[in-house]
Amino acid sequence: IQVIEEGVKGTNVEDFQTEFEAYWRQQDGIEEIYSFISESNDDVRELNLWVFFHEKRTTTIAAEPKFNMPDLARSFFHMDMKSAYRSRCIYLPLKKETQLIPSTLDLSEIKNLRGNILSNLSPSNQERLRKIFKRKQRLVPFQEFIIIGLPLSNGRLALFGIRFWIREVTHMKNRKNKVIPTIRLHPLVMSPATMTAHPLSVKRFHPQFQLNRTGGNAELINKHAVVIGVGSIGSEVATGLAKLGLAKLTFVDPDVLDINNIHRHFLGVNHLYVASENGPLNRFKVFAMKDELQKKYPMLEVDSICKEFTEVVNQDLINWSEVDLVVVAIGSPNEEMYINRFMHQLEIPIPVIYTWVEPIGIGGHALVTLNGTKQGCYQCLFMPVGEEPISNRAAFAKPFQTFAKSITGCGSAFTPYNFLDSQKTALLAVEESARVLLNKETDNPLCSWKGDANDFLAVGFELNPRYSFTHERLHEMRLLYKDPQCPICSGGKQA
Repeated sequence: IQVIEEGVKGTNVEDFQTEFEAYWRQQDGIEEIYSFISESNDDVRELNLWVFFHEKRTTTIAAEPKFNMPDLARSFFHMDMKSAYRSRCIYLPLKKETQLIPSTLDLSEIKNLRGNILSNLSPSNQERLRKIFKRKQRLVPFQEFIIIGLPLSNGRLALFGIRFWIREVTHMKNRKNKVIPTIRLHPLVMSPATMTAHPLSVKRFHPQFQLNRTGGNAELINKHAVVIGVGSIGSEVATGLAKLGLAKLTFVDPDVLDINNIHRHFLGVNHLYVASENGPLNRFKVFAMKDELQKKYPMLEVDSICKEFTEVVNQDLINWSEVDLVVVAIGSPNEEMYINRFMHQLEIPIPVIYTWVEPIGIGGHALVTLNGTKQGCYQCLFMPVGEEPISNRAAFAKPFQTFAKSITGCGSAFTPYNFLDSQKTALLAVEESARVLLNKETDNPLCSWKGDANDFLAVGFELNPRYSFTHERLHEMRLLYKDPQCPICSGGKQA
């Protein structure tokens, strides 16, 4: 009853605005336009727009100029530019106080439509629009597009579009009686009698909208992470960071993808080899990961560095001032200690997460470092205790055991763990990555997951006392690994 009463009184404008897109889509003859539009940009501007012809329909794509239209067409829609033509599209973000309902935008009344749109632009956007109108626009094709952004009271933005079609055009001729292209005024300036307007439903593909729509976080779309090691764990970490919506990933790994690890790596056999005139060659992991992730997430920027980390440092291949996070997934303590020392020497610290898995499913770890404070680092895990040889104090397995397993001789030795262990460990590292990037993590915790030890014990291996701690106890102790005499993060003397 209340809804009906407010409708009769005309006081339910906000309800219509909140559901503007739903009402707009109910119109007869509605068409779809696929958009890659940054909704955080409140400036009037031109977009790139292409119309693709098919046998019985057309596909229309509008995108910010920074997006590569051929790549979008190929990656998202499996189309090429041969069947497309370009047309003009202007994005018109309305003022925040704008009150519009679908019924006030009658597309058969172009004059009223023009008034409703232009009067709700800010003075600065009206000036931007005038500058766009002054640019020369060739007559062919006979279409103009606009996409309108209507701010809602809930902080969101309703998007809807209009396609203007001019059915008849009189061409001008030069002195030699040849037809020449005519400059056409935009329909929001002057509307020919033969022009018609058609509603467009906007289907959004921009990462900012998609992340909010799928439970992601748009605050991460400008972040850059470096992943050192894209093996079993690192490949899963890289994929997780891509799904979080980061803008850029840089991979560092000198190794090739090997058939022996294919069942615990993110990539499949289709990435094992690359063709050459000398026959198939093993493919480097960094290039294979780049291809796979950019196929799935075309707007993700990926740099691949097929080198050891020491070479990366010596050749200055990464601009560390543009990096927001580093994830190390190589499982090699000596190399990780070198990385730890290097990262602590940078003038502006970058958060670094070290992640590794333990054998036969007993657990995995993610260590956060350089996250707001220098105290607590990878070196701390190897703090000397009495006269005992140093070992990783985070380990669930008793130290100085040999876990390498061989099937066909020592040349094929490997550490036994499966894809579930890799995925659990990678998930732990990705969760911590998100917390660090979103400033939800304020210290440098040691995070661990603990698995079933039955298979581990069945083959005769022994556990460390740390494995006996409950998950709650492990969480309580997550900061107690720090070494107050650590030569790297606490100013202690090097042993």
